[in-house]
Amino acid sequence: MLYLSFTISGSKYAVPVSFIEETIQSTAITRIPKMPNHVLGVMNLRGKIVPVYDTRLRMGVKSNYEIRQELKELLKAREQEHINWLKTLENEVEQEKKISVQRDPALCNFGKWYKPYLNNLIERQKQQGNVDNVFLGILKQFDEPHREIHGLADKADTLMRKGNTEAAKKLISHARDTTLKQMLDLFNRFYEAIDEQQRRDVIVVVKKGDFQFGITVDAINTTVEIDELQELSRENEVVEAICMTKDQPIQILNLESFWVNNADDQAA
Repeated sequence: MLYLSFTISGSKYAVPVSFIEETIQSTAITRIPKMPNHVLGVMNLRGKIVPVYDTRLRMGVKSNYEIRQELKELLKAREQEHINWLKTLENEVEQEKKISVQRDPALCNFGKWYKPYLNNLIERQKQQGNVDNVFLGILKQFDEPHREIHGLADKADTLMRKGNTEAAKKLISHARDTTLKQMLDLFNRFYEAIDEQQRRDVIVVVKKGDFQFGITVDAINTTVEIDELQELSRENEVVEAICMTKDQPIQILNLESFWVNNADDQAA
């Protein structure tokens, strides 16, 4: 039987192609009150109202929306820290105090997050190929201005030791209008890229019996012919079987677990 495979939270899943109506990019979804959290709401699909379910939430993991919002909040804090860092350096130079700001870009909060996160994305791109190239490209551009910002501390310290405090002040002022501005622009572009990812999320529209609905997936992979399946215990409501491939296991979604669970909740 032919299946469509896709990625959810780093793992491969699939559903029979015969159940699939179409795949679409995320569209406007109307929330419905008092529904289970994995029920995103309903969408208008060419005049037909179709319910949409979040597979991640149904599986008990964070939704992509939650992950992206947390990432934006984290980066907004890192952005403000670098604005504050430059202001602290400027005050210390003006008052001819000992430079106390972090000089090593790898040791500030952003630096500690940046390299592991970037390397993880690069590795995921190699293995799965489902990383947004625009997203990754913007992230890579942070490296140079981030190192230059932290390098200001050593440069300002050297100028002050030579008695050239005014030159140190001009250096910092120039960096605010150039290097820091470049970093702030990158932060804003990164936030926009995160929002754009949300708009490009994929919904697989399926139909089982008379019921048509959409499920969210992280990325579409390919179609695959599967002849043998290993059925799983019914304790796992979301996955009904598994198939071993040369790359990694493919888990077969139990589509009824989405809407039957919803119906049970409504009945309760």
